[in-house]
Amino acid sequence: MTENLIELESRRLQRLAPRELARALMDLAPGQRLKTILERPDAQQVVAALPEQDFYLCVKEIGQTDALPLLAMASMDQLNLVFDLEWWRKDQVVPARALEWLTLLAEAGEEQVAQWLFQVDFELLVTLFKKWVHLEVLPDDADLTEVREQLPKCTLDDQYFWDPRYPQFEDFIRSILMFLFETHQGFYWQLVTHVLESPASELEEEAYRFHKARQEDHAIADFHEAVEIYRPLSADQLALGKELTVPAEDAAAAAPGFALALVPRQDLLRRALEGIGAADLADTLRLELAALANKIVVADQLPLDDPESLRAAVAKASALINLGLDVRTSGEQALAEIALQDLFLEHLFRFAHGRLARLRQRARRLTRGGWISKWSHSVQILENPWQERLELLQEKTPRMKRGNHEDFIRTRADLFQARKTLNALIALAPLAAALDPAARSRDMERWPLWSEAQVREPDQITLGVLLLTAAARDLTGHGWQPAPLDPATWAADFPLLSPAALITHIRAWVRRVVADPVREAAMEPYLKELLDGYREEILPFVDREPPDPRLIPFFLFATGP
Repeated sequence: MTENLIELESRRLQRLAPRELARALMDLAPGQRLKTILERPDAQQVVAALPEQDFYLCVKEIGQTDALPLLAMASMDQLNLVFDLEWWRKDQVVPARALEWLTLLAEAGEEQVAQWLFQVDFELLVTLFKKWVHLEVLPDDADLTEVREQLPKCTLDDQYFWDPRYPQFEDFIRSILMFLFETHQGFYWQLVTHVLESPASELEEEAYRFHKARQEDHAIADFHEAVEIYRPLSADQLALGKELTVPAEDAAAAAPGFALALVPRQDLLRRALEGIGAADLADTLRLELAALANKIVVADQLPLDDPESLRAAVAKASALINLGLDVRTSGEQALAEIALQDLFLEHLFRFAHGRLARLRQRARRLTRGGWISKWSHSVQILENPWQERLELLQEKTPRMKRGNHEDFIRTRADLFQARKTLNALIALAPLAAALDPAARSRDMERWPLWSEAQVREPDQITLGVLLLTAAARDLTGHGWQPAPLDPATWAADFPLLSPAALITHIRAWVRRVVADPVREAAMEPYLKELLDGYREEILPFVDREPPDPRLIPFFLFATGP
């Protein structure tokens, strides 16, 4: 059955026109994309129909060497985007990277290199050769036979002499110069003259200006423009909406498909996008989403030449757009479809990020000025996964745990859960105030913790461990204090520490200390998880032999008084 479905899908793709297939390719695995293209008799037209950013991602995800057939069929615009992303680091071109990519392009087809040489910005070509070779000219009054040994070793014309700055690429550099010398000597003389005489800084600055303009054409913003995506928008500002502008045919054809292909199918955003159906609107949204992802890459200072950067950026963009859309429309798909026609995707992103920013500010206040900042025992303070949840909420874009992996806050339900988590931690302040001074008064840091116990260092002490230890001390007749238990009396003490007894005792103490039903309800998720963990681990030992105290993570144990 599965093989039949795969075969049917393959046949469907082969029947698509080049432009339609180009749009569908980003939904396929990288290897399947290449196979699908190469099986087509019109493969050249399919590659030509790929938007530049989709082409770049295909090359990177397939692998540069395996993608040689794509490079052989690439347009100059597609190659220029590849080179712009691969060769430049901020405002400087990296000469070795340029050589690596041009030699790769020569493997794909020498005619591609030739075409690039005559279409590349002249300022960039001169800048590259200045970095590739050390060039000298034969003095006008010099006899070549007398000064030859003093000049660089390589020459084509007995006038200009050069040495490669990258010896491993000497043959390739020579082949480029030889090609220019043999096919267009005027261009060759112009190139070597400028390499010798033109100021390097001015040339590279001009080359960078052209590079930056091409980046802007692909909606790759500079840093100062990109960070604007993190400036929050209020609901009133979001309501201003937008006027839909249908892109021209050539712009629609150039709309990258990689961003929409990466939006999770279960998200409201993806369902609303598929529900709209209008091709012109879909092209507009593809451009918007790709532009936003590009801004995230720049604003978060992710490496532009790594396809994983774009995947991470799309994941963040789609998650927060989904959150903004979900909050704005209460999860109604019909309303979401209308909203996508009226609202900029970047505005939905900023609207959602503003809400997450307020969540992050509250989390940071808790750790920098709240009860956690005053905790005296350890850096971690909380048991996992609570500590991990708190750390995720303090990130630049707050995230959450979803099962066993981290994910963005992407729905109203996620936002509610994140707020519930933070409210629980804030509500714990009275417990910390009651336990921490008591622990300090006992000079716990100087007590020798049992080296064989689960908690053996002061920096492993958490709020939950102190709470459970204090309750255990009280139940065993030593008073409510978070001082370590004696492992020597563990066998006698354990029958008094059944889950039912200890949990009832803790809840009664919490009720007295907190004296606020609203705060007690807020901290309940933390308490329930802590106490359920104790019940689950200890219950099998009730009315049996006590478990080995070295395996119990809930209490402090000391080696002596």
